[in-house]
Amino acid sequence: MLTHFKKANLTFVLLLIISLCLSGNVKAAPEDSGLYRASFTKKSPSNNATGVTVSQPTLQWNSASNVFRYVYCYYSYDLTSNVCDINDKSTWKSNGTSTSVQLPNLVPNKKYYWQVGAKLNDNSFIYADGALTSKWAFTTGSAPSVGEGIYDNTHSNWTYTGKWVASTYTGTETGPYNKTYKESGDIPDYATFTFTGSRVALYYIQEPERGVMNIYMDNSTTPIALDQSGPLTWQKMWMSGALASGTHTIKLVYVSGKSVNIDAIQVYAQADTIAPAAINLSAAAGTNAGTVVLNWTAVGDDGNTAGGAAKNYFVRYSATQIVTETDWNNASAVTNGIPTPK
Repeated sequence: MLTHFKKANLTFVLLLIISLCLSGNVKAAPEDSGLYRASFTKKSPSNNATGVTVSQPTLQWNSASNVFRYVYCYYSYDLTSNVCDINDKSTWKSNGTSTSVQLPNLVPNKKYYWQVGAKLNDNSFIYADGALTSKWAFTTGSAPSVGEGIYDNTHSNWTYTGKWVASTYTGTETGPYNKTYKESGDIPDYATFTFTGSRVALYYIQEPERGVMNIYMDNSTTPIALDQSGPLTWQKMWMSGALASGTHTIKLVYVSGKSVNIDAIQVYAQADTIAPAAINLSAAAGTNAGTVVLNWTAVGDDGNTAGGAAKNYFVRYSATQIVTETDWNNASAVTNGIPTPK
């Protein structure tokens, strides 16, 4: 025990602390208490990695001790909110105690930044690699390409940037292709789709008070404005001009109005210079009231060449005569009961 009570106060206090520590009455703070906690690090993609897949890539990090939950963030500089630079974890995404997360599809050939934080059980907070500013970066590779066909808005080749919302149609009308569509009300949200073909068609829902999206093809800086407002029309179609055979990327940017939507996209194969033969069409009253039966000749893909069946039939109807391509695009699509060409 201490015997020098007449020493200076400072000496007394120091000796008292030493004595208490030696007697076991004072314990050092445990490593995971927040005061002497161990740090944790990010794992993959490695910093400045290139060629990272655009199809739902995974972020991974090493574990920390006594974690209550992890939060993460990622962004590219063309987004409106670079949340990784904000020291406010409420703007980040919670990931529970899992040390990995799968992202949505990303934009091809773009640089992204990411960071992870951990809230500990003692209510303290630490960042991966020691600091908020210790972000890692990676660059995505090219998008995989798809060929001829119709692809719903949920297809993996779509990349959505911003606050797009997935919706399902449950009504009794024709509705959107496959009964689903994506919608955005936040400017300047955008979406891209990479394909191989010579032409592309975009399907969308035309409605009153819809907005405008700008369409860019490949590296073009001159957009085509697509106004989606007008009388309700399901599967309204916009058709591109002829494209050079090869791989292309279409970009759709929301620029004005209340909202815009994406239903589906159709890719056409390499240029076909021989048109199908003329179709002979007839109509007759159906057996049920308010129905009609359509009949037409099954022509070939290249004129009437034997063995060259058409690939698809497309049927549209309108209260006015369909004469021009514009008339065709404005007509309503029939999606049920269309036979397969033979």
